[in-house]
Amino acid sequence: MRMRRWGGGFGTRLFLFTASVAVVAAGAAAFLTVRQVSRQVTESVEVAEHDVDNIVRGLADTAVPAVEWSEPRLRATVAKLAEKTGQRIRVSFEDVVIDSDTLDGGEPRPLSTRPDLTVDSLPVPDYTGVEPHNWFDYTTSAAIDFRISVDTARCMIDHSQEVTWVSGVLGVPTIEVWRLGGDIAPDCRTESVAGAEPPLSLPESGGDMVNRVHTEYIECVPGPDDPGRAGQGAEPRPDDIPCLQRAFRAQIVGLEAASPLTLSIGIGGEPRAAPIDLWPALIAAAIVALIAIVGTALMSRRVLRPVVKLTAAARQLGDGDLAGRVPVRGRDQIAELATSFNRMAASLQASKEQQRTMVGDIAHELRTPLANIRGYLEALKDGVLAPDPVLFQSLHEEAVLQQRLIDDLQDLAEAESGTMIYHRARLDVADLLSTSRTAHLAAAEARGVRLAMTVHGDPVIHGDADRLRQVIGNLITNALRATPAGGTVTLRTQAQPDAVYVAVADTGHGITEDDLPHVFDRFWRADNARSRSTGGSGLGLAIAREIVAAHQGSITVTSTAGKGTVFTMRFPLV
Repeated sequence: MRMRRWGGGFGTRLFLFTASVAVVAAGAAAFLTVRQVSRQVTESVEVAEHDVDNIVRGLADTAVPAVEWSEPRLRATVAKLAEKTGQRIRVSFEDVVIDSDTLDGGEPRPLSTRPDLTVDSLPVPDYTGVEPHNWFDYTTSAAIDFRISVDTARCMIDHSQEVTWVSGVLGVPTIEVWRLGGDIAPDCRTESVAGAEPPLSLPESGGDMVNRVHTEYIECVPGPDDPGRAGQGAEPRPDDIPCLQRAFRAQIVGLEAASPLTLSIGIGGEPRAAPIDLWPALIAAAIVALIAIVGTALMSRRVLRPVVKLTAAARQLGDGDLAGRVPVRGRDQIAELATSFNRMAASLQASKEQQRTMVGDIAHELRTPLANIRGYLEALKDGVLAPDPVLFQSLHEEAVLQQRLIDDLQDLAEAESGTMIYHRARLDVADLLSTSRTAHLAAAEARGVRLAMTVHGDPVIHGDADRLRQVIGNLITNALRATPAGGTVTLRTQAQPDAVYVAVADTGHGITEDDLPHVFDRFWRADNARSRSTGGSGLGLAIAREIVAAHQGSITVTSTAGKGTVFTMRFPLV
């Protein structure tokens, strides 16, 4: 099955997914940007309107309840508000003009095209915190107090007396004339001041004013479906407050209070909130999306190119060609994957080579004894040799060697596959070495080799006694073969805090440095000239390594040519 081209599989899905994400992200970014900018512009406009409200309120506070505008106070207020809001403020009343641009001697900028505003000096009642059943009466009281205060204040100003205003009923300014007593000029006293003839009088009596407030109120809130609400004494509702304020204003219109201010804010050509064009944002989003898509395409090809090569190499490997490799470029995850694949392929190739070599070695090891057995049997068949005990003994020895080789091959296969059966128990290594020494002592004496043993500590491990005795016996046999007469083979064991060490050392001819890496290879012999009858099958050390590994141990070898060899095993301590 051939792999689909780049555009037909993972690459297409990756490209389409990333492109979709890029388009959605760019569109969302454009939408949110336009929305945020629009909101900020709207907020900016609202802030400007807020500035206008602050300016109007600040100027009104300066005027209320002025009977006449105070130019010095207005100048100070205009300067303060202009600095606070950053706006140009121009006010005028009668023949007085105050412009924030010219307060410091500067040149005035063009006036704004914004319509002029009017700042009224007349107050507006505030009903906050007042019980509704008191609203009607308080409205009348506030109107009476304010009219008396305005007339009295004008009279006091004419007599060069200072007027102090305070907040009165419903927040309406008053000068509290009933508390001034003798501080008021006689000509300015009203009927509200006890013990004084009122040279000043109200336009109408208090009762008339109450009637006028009542009239204005019921005209504002006629209630054919609820006529009781329009009667005097009916409790107003919150939505009646504008009618009450209108009734209040109706009673103070015509007072000789300060004339309204004309207010201009801003400069000519002031930028206004304009609708934001969406196209530039969309174009920018499209460019971003295009860049993302192109980048994704390039990145996809960059990622998928080595993946395609890796797939081809894997297919080649699956077809039996173990020589295929993947080029490694860079140091990223793809390069790491290629390196791992090459390492796997090399391991498979080496394993196959070892398998081929092992099969050849097995065939070589079996060929010679089988050829001998066949030759003797054919000679007996043809009558060339007479059957005698010596011939049968030779044939038996060849069969035993064959059986030993097969047994070694089976042990190695079981050890490497993990199917070898172990009977583990607590073992005293000193007893294990003593038993092995006793078993090989006769062979050592026959060769003229001294077989010694040393024990340090209390070496105890957990393992299979028969399998470990097989390993130690193999090491002793190899050591005896490598040691000439007069030499020594020493069995050593030592218990350390972390492990138990077992060593088999000889004073033989040793192993060359080039041969040491191959000691545990299958069918390897230190002396190639030695036959299987004198050098064994060449599988003993390979079997020993697997058995030791199955006991969670390790085996190593050190050797010096001409001086001897030491095999050391390390086992976990019980």
